[in-house]
Amino acid sequence: MAVVGLDMGNFSSYIGVARAGGVEIVTNEYSDRLTPTYVTFDKSTRAIGQASKAMEITNARNTICNFKRLLGRRYLDGYVQQEKELNAYSIVEGKGGSVNIEVNYLNERQRFTPEQIAGIMFSKLKHITNTESSTKPIDCVIGVPCYFTDAERRAMLDAAQIAGWNCLRLLNETTADSTIYHFFVDEFLRLFLSRFVFCYAVLRLHRAFKGSGFYPSSQPQLSNDLLENVQIHKMILELSALLNVRQLFLEGPLTTADLISSNQ
Repeated sequence: MAVVGLDMGNFSSYIGVARAGGVEIVTNEYSDRLTPTYVTFDKSTRAIGQASKAMEITNARNTICNFKRLLGRRYLDGYVQQEKELNAYSIVEGKGGSVNIEVNYLNERQRFTPEQIAGIMFSKLKHITNTESSTKPIDCVIGVPCYFTDAERRAMLDAAQIAGWNCLRLLNETTADSTIYHFFVDEFLRLFLSRFVFCYAVLRLHRAFKGSGFYPSSQPQLSNDLLENVQIHKMILELSALLNVRQLFLEGPLTTADLISSNQ
């Protein structure tokens, strides 16, 4: 096992190694190929992966997930402000307008950068890899979204370095997909709609080395979350029109107060 492939997603991570017969996805201590991309801080310890995800409800304000979208961004960035409203944990402004995540750790309020959180996650993936292999590899290739900017890519490299990985290359996810599929088909269209982004890529190969074409693109603003929010907003408007929900909410507390006053 010379080089390891790492895919750290917003909510799940995978480790791929080249072995006899092809690429194998390494299993973690739970014999699961999927390792949740979660980091939880507690009063005395920290949990990573599945142990962290199990604490998502009971310790929501100190459980960090979806931090990949914060890498390499400034605090006033629109994406950061959007994540600040959606996540339970505290996102605050750091030095020089950077992004910090504030948690309660070791009985005090502490701040971590998204790169440090990602480094903690990468250290977990390294531990899983070393447990599976006796060679203890440090060289890796990391998959990143094709829309990542230079700052985001550099932040990903910094996070990998924190965990002791030697990242040989950052590989676009659309490129990685096309590298596999071109063995089976001459033309390939890859569509990927996740919770946070819509990516697509067109691959066209011409045999006998006559040429080829690869056309990746993405729309970070178009995501599954956006479509769900549009549907939820539409349902709220329809319910408000039919049941006058807003008026019920306004009158509810007054009615309760009147009942309490009349019973006293």
